[in-house]
Amino acid sequence: MKVTLSCLSGAVLYFVTKELVKMMDPTRREDEQNVNKSAIMKRIVDLRGKQVLQRIGKLNAYELRLFGDLVFPDQISTDFEDIGGLLDQKKLIRETVLKPLMDSCEGKEESGSKLFSAPSGVLLYGPPGTGKTMIAKAIAKGSGAVFLNIKASSVQDKWYGESTKIARAIFSLAIKLAPAIIFIDEIDSFLRERGGLTDHEVSSALKAEFLALWDGLLSDSPDYQNGSVLILGATNRPSDIDEAFLRRLSRRFKFDLPSLSDRIEILKAILSKESDCKVDVDEIAQKTEGYSGSDLRELCRMGTMIAEQDAVSGSTPRVLRTTHVIRALEHIVPASKFKQQNRSRETTLRVTL
Repeated sequence: MKVTLSCLSGAVLYFVTKELVKMMDPTRREDEQNVNKSAIMKRIVDLRGKQVLQRIGKLNAYELRLFGDLVFPDQISTDFEDIGGLLDQKKLIRETVLKPLMDSCEGKEESGSKLFSAPSGVLLYGPPGTGKTMIAKAIAKGSGAVFLNIKASSVQDKWYGESTKIARAIFSLAIKLAPAIIFIDEIDSFLRERGGLTDHEVSSALKAEFLALWDGLLSDSPDYQNGSVLILGATNRPSDIDEAFLRRLSRRFKFDLPSLSDRIEILKAILSKESDCKVDVDEIAQKTEGYSGSDLRELCRMGTMIAEQDAVSGSTPRVLRTTHVIRALEHIVPASKFKQQNRSRETTLRVTL
C-alpha cells in the first residue's frame, strides 16, 4: 500500500512540476501567438482541397507544434530560373527528383513502373554559399509540395522522451500532408555519426527513432512508398553524417564553388533586377575566382553601397558600374580565402613566438 501511494505521489509530482515549468516557459506564449493554426489549416485546404480534412483526421499536440515549421509553395519566391549556374545539378534534379515529385502532387502515373518515383532521401552537399538551400526551395516551389523546414530547435525538448515523439510527428504529419518535403538544413549537426565522444544518450535515442521511422513501419504507407514524402538534407560536412543515414540519402548532388561560366550566370541573375546597372559581368567573373554564390551577392551589394555613396557625394543619379564592384573587392573576401589568410597568420605568429 505504501509503495503504491509512493509511486502515485511521485507521478503526480512529476506531472504537476512539468505543467508548472511549461507555464513559466517565457517562449511558450510567444510560440502560441506566432502560430495561427486555423490560418495554416485554411492554407492546407486551399492547397489540397477539402478531402484532405478526412485524410488528416485529428492532429495530435506534437503535429500541431510543427505547424510553425510548415512552408507552402506560394510562400516561396525562389524558382530554378532565379538560380544562376549549376546547370548540371538543376538538370539532374529536375529529371530525377522534381519530375516524379510533381507527378505525385498532380496524381499522375505516367510510367507503369513502381520504380518511377522520387527518392526517399536526397543530399545536397558542398561548400557554404553554393546554392544548396536555394535549390531546396526551388524543388518545393516547382513540385507544389508542402515544405516542412526542420531545425534542431524544432526537435529538441527539455523533457526526456519528448524529442522522439516529435520525430514521429514529423513523419506522421508529412504523410498526412503528402506530397511533402522534410527539409533538414545542416543535416550533419542533426544526424551526426553515432557512438562518438559527443554522442549523448538522448541524441542516440532520437537518431534510432529517426532511422526506424525513415524506412521502418511507417514505410508501409502508400504515400511513403510512391515517393510522395521526400527527405531533403543540406550540408557542407557530408563526412560527419552517420553511414546509416547516408545510405537512406540515396541521391546525392555535389555543389562546388562556381566556375567562370557559373560566376557569369550568377552575376547576371543577381544584377538582372537592378534598373540602373552598367557592370561588365565577364570582367568581374574573371576577378572573383574562389567566390561562392553568396560571396558574389555580397560583393554586388557592397558595390551598390559604394555607388550610392558616390551618388550622394557627387549629387548624381546612382548607377552601379564595374568600377564600383571592383572597389568592393577590397572589402569582400571569399570565405575560403579568409580562412586561408587566418591560418597563415596564425602559423606566422607561432613561428615568430
